[in-house]
Parts: sequence; C-alpha cells; structure tokens
Amino acid sequence: MEKFTRLTGVAAPYPVVNIDTDMIIPKDYLKTIKRTGLGKGLFAEARYNEDGSENPDFVLNKPAYRNAQILVAGDNFGCGSSREHAPWALLDYGFRAVISSDIADIFKSNALKNGLLPVEVDQRTHAALLERPGIRIVIDLESCTLETEDDIRAQFTVEPFARRCLLDGVDPLGHIVAHEEAIAAYETELHDYAVEALGEVPGLRLIGTAREKVAVLSFILGDIHPHDIGTILDAEGVAVRAGHHCAQPTMQFYQVPATVRASLAFYNTRGEIDTLVKALHKVNEVFQ
Repeated sequence: MEKFTRLTGVAAPYPVVNIDTDMIIPKDYLKTIKRTGLGKGLFAEARYNEDGSENPDFVLNKPAYRNAQILVAGDNFGCGSSREHAPWALLDYGFRAVISSDIADIFKSNALKNGLLPVEVDQRTHAALLERPGIRIVIDLESCTLETEDDIRAQFTVEPFARRCLLDGVDPLGHIVAHEEAIAAYETELHDYAVEALGEVPGLRLIGTAREKVAVLSFILGDIHPHDIGTILDAEGVAVRAGHHCAQPTMQFYQVPATVRASLAFYNTRGEIDTLVKALHKVNEVFQ
C-alpha cells in the first residue's frame, strides 16, 4: 500500500447525494477478487452511454478531471452495501482521497484499510469546495489539514490507528505482522500467566498442555457441563467458547463431552485473565 502523507491536486466535483456502492462500482464488475482493473467500472452507469461510449457531460470524462486524485463528493457518499470493490475502484482509477461532509461509515472503514483517505469536513467548507470546480487542494495527513489556493482551510479527523497505517503505507494486517515477534512474546507471557492463574481454580483441568503452544486454553471444571460454565462466564462479562469445537475425535480421545476454550491475543491483559479466574470461582460456588 502506498504511503499517504501529503497530497496536492485538482479536485473533481461530484455533488450528487446518496451515491451508494452500487453506483460507485456496479454489480456487473464484481466478478473478481483482484483489486486491479476495476477503475474502468468506476461510476460506469453515469460515466458511459448505453452504447459504451463516454458520456461527455460526466465529470471524469472532462479533460480537466481525467487525472484527478481528489474527489469532492455529495453527502452520504458510499452508502449501501459493504463491498470493498468500491474503494478498490476509486483507487484503481487514481483517486487517493474523497472529501465530503458525510461519508458512510462502512465505506469509510473499507477505504482506510485499503489506502484511500476519506476526509469529512464541515458543511460550510464542503459547500465552498463544490462551488470552486477544479480548485487545487492540499491534504496533509500529518497535521490532518485541508487547504486550498484561495485560503480555504479545514481540520479533519482520522482514527489514530488507521492514520498511522496510512502514513506508514501498510494495511492493518501489515502493521500487525511488522510486530510479529513482540506479539508472540506477549501472547506467550499471557499464556504462562493464565496457566498459573487457572491452576488456582479447584477442579479445573487443562486439556492440552504442549510445551510450545499458542495462547489458547481449553479446560473442564469438575463435572460441570461446559455449556453451564459458558453461560455463567457470559453473565460475568467473559467471552469464551463452549462445546466440541469441531474436534469430536479429540474430545473422544480425552474422554470428555466438551470443553471451555479461552483464547488470548495481543489485545488481552493480565487483568482480564484475573476476571476469568474470578468468574470461574463463582461457577464453583454456584454448583457447590
């Protein structure tokens, strides 16, 4: 994914409201999972005539906007379905940013994850930009500012993690992979802490104690059915999975009908493990 720090370019105005994802990229172009080649279908129903020729009145068919990287769109842009093809099509065409006073939440999330910057500005700024077709805009992601050559200036906000990913030129998964060793070390630490803490719960038996294992802990608690355990833990605000986990042969090998499974990851804390242990003590109290 290309880094996004500062973008300067001519803005293509497209003030139509309620442009949904099917209008951005019609369903006829959704026969691929590739991110390339979708630019030709961008706004296809408005961009082309019925015979496939270009509609000369459509904004992107005008010489001044053919190479635009910034789109100033109408309100509620990107509403409708959650298809990621919508930001893919905009990016493949050449857009790097979409400006509006109202951008649909799911589209906004998909755009950020794929390297397209959604910029929401106040209605006054939005109206001023639409009144100046062809205006050059400078978008600075470091300062989260938008400026024009005739002194329009506005601040915008971007979710901090998404902003960091755009500045670094990585998607969320790429950011996580870059910290793989630190994540693995932390999850091992959580696993070891959890094993020790769960050892203090009377009647608890861990199922699967390999020396090198990921931070996933399956267990039973006396003769209490795992579904009952899961129900009580849920009431205590602890999310686990209870059942055979699509692993009936393994359950048969260990001669247990089901287990409770607590899965730990880099976003968990020792405090949450303590909450799990406290809730398990309550399970024992209920079934005494």
